[in-house]
Amino acid sequence: MASQPGSPVRHGTEGPVTEIVSARLAFDTGAAEPLLKVLPPVLRLDLDDSIGDALRSTFRLLELERTCSSFGSGFIMSRLADALFAYALRTHVSSAESSHGWLSALSDPQLAPALRDLHTDLAHPWTVEELARRAGMSRAAFAAAFRRKTGDSPINYLTYWRMHRAKALLRDTESSLQGIALAIGYDTDAAFSRAFRRHQSIAPGTWRRRWRASAGHSGETAE
Repeated sequence: MASQPGSPVRHGTEGPVTEIVSARLAFDTGAAEPLLKVLPPVLRLDLDDSIGDALRSTFRLLELERTCSSFGSGFIMSRLADALFAYALRTHVSSAESSHGWLSALSDPQLAPALRDLHTDLAHPWTVEELARRAGMSRAAFAAAFRRKTGDSPINYLTYWRMHRAKALLRDTESSLQGIALAIGYDTDAAFSRAFRRHQSIAPGTWRRRWRASAGHSGETAE
């Protein structure tokens, strides 16, 4: 059952009133791919514990702004919607349902330092040994904990994020293949192209041209 925004919808005649708050977030699907990949289609969050305090407070602020309609309410509500999404992610990551994946690994006190360093500097020549040192763990213990938490090896994980960053640079910049290679940790464009082909089953230059064609862009790029 649906109605116009702001209109009440009544179903049944007894029981407590249920209020539904809806909002829409716009995002770049390419940039959000790693996040959407690890989220379930629907998040059901329990707001009855201390972790839900921030969510409950944000809902109250949204209701306050909706009802007062004062100067700047639209701007404030849009920012509150962003905060609501971030708090929902935090609550989900803290729940037992999110015990697997890179979001969960980023909240692990042992793995988080290594993962933050890896994400901050994809161009660094990372090895499992160095990542383990950043985590304060032995190589074997780190590799085992990493796979247990993310479902992947540290090197495969690094490659995935390098390729994700590469697609963003191919899509959003005019950087050459050599420039992109250096930005994400490959010494040459040939090494980058081989890795990209293995991961995406297509050459990076071809990927860029096809994406621009589908998005209505123009311009020649070197393969």
